[in-house]
Amino acid sequence: MTKRYYGWDNMLALGYAAEQLFVASQLLTSDTVALPKGVEAVCEQHLGNLLRYEQLLPATLSSSIRECRQECRSLARAGAYTTASAEKVATHLRQLLEQVRNVLAALAGEHGSEDRPVDRQAA
Repeated sequence: MTKRYYGWDNMLALGYAAEQLFVASQLLTSDTVALPKGVEAVCEQHLGNLLRYEQLLPATLSSSIRECRQECRSLARAGAYTTASAEKVATHLRQLLEQVRNVLAALAGEHGSEDRPVDRQAA
């Protein structure tokens, strides 16, 4: 079991991840952005930004985010972003974003004034 210690610099990075999470969630639920465009933006911009901090997330979650991003890229290359495919990917994205939210909430609740170990194997 791998333990990581989060200092304040890592907590600030996770705060940035939370911002990415918020914007991504907005894109997936917006009435003003077509779902295929919102999904594409989330996959390319916001998942990519979350992956900049993947070492701070549980390994299984980081892997799932990378796999989803690859699926998005495959759809984009094939020109297959239909409303139906976007809805399927959006559902998966919302699940991933919820998992990231849960990790951030747990860290916010557990992190005090000193560094604390975090289990990278936990999802």
